[in-house]
This record gives sequence, C-alpha cells and structure tokens, in this order.
Amino acid sequence: LYRGVPALFVRGGLISGGQLSGYDYSKRFLVAQGVSEGPIVHVCSSSVSAVTAVVASAPADVVLNRYHAAPRLGKEYSSLWAVAAELVREEGPLAFYKGVMPNIAKFLPLFLFSMPLFEQLRSLVGLGYLK
Repeated sequence: LYRGVPALFVRGGLISGGQLSGYDYSKRFLVAQGVSEGPIVHVCSSSVSAVTAVVASAPADVVLNRYHAAPRLGKEYSSLWAVAAELVREEGPLAFYKGVMPNIAKFLPLFLFSMPLFEQLRSLVGLGYLK
C-alpha cells in the first residue's frame, strides 16, 4: 500500500520547489528587464515554472514509475536506490529525463491558469502583485 511513498514526497517537493523558484526568478528577471508587471509577465513566468518544475522532478518521477511498474514487468527492486542505480547502469543518466515533454504538456495548462489567477486575485483584493 505504501510502496514508493518516499519518492512521492520527494517528487511533490521538487515539483513545488521547481515551480515556485522558476516562477519567482523569471518574474523578477522580466521585471528587471523593464517589462511592466501584469498578466503578460505572469503568463511568461508560469510557462517557465512548468519547465523548471518538470525538470526538477523528472528523476524522482521516473524512479517512482519504474518502482511501481516493476512487479508487472517481472522485476523486483530492494529499494528506490536500486531502481536509480539500474537506470544509470543500463540506460545512462539521461534516462531520468524520459517523458519530460509530455509532463511539461501536462503541467503547462495548470500553471498557466493557477499562477496568473493567484496574482490577479491578489490585485483584485487590494494586495497588489507579489514583489
């Protein structure tokens, strides 16, 4: 029942960290370049945050998926580290980034909606944009 829970927690943290750091950095960068704060900055920053979230979480995501699929494939791993070691040994380090493009396509609509909405709601209630 709890198979792979540590990887799931790590994946969630990496997604959140990648999203928020990518959004904040790209937003600050665009504003510093002279782009006025508003929906255009928020949409561009949200796009960057989708990429950073997926790239940050891809290794944990791949390990988790392989770990969960192992019984159906006739494999048995002693730990999540065993999955990671086999991935590097058999497919190389780039194996951790398989499926990045479909994951970006999955997260992009969510982030394009949620982050600009959050910023606009802050503005509507008089809190202004986050600086």
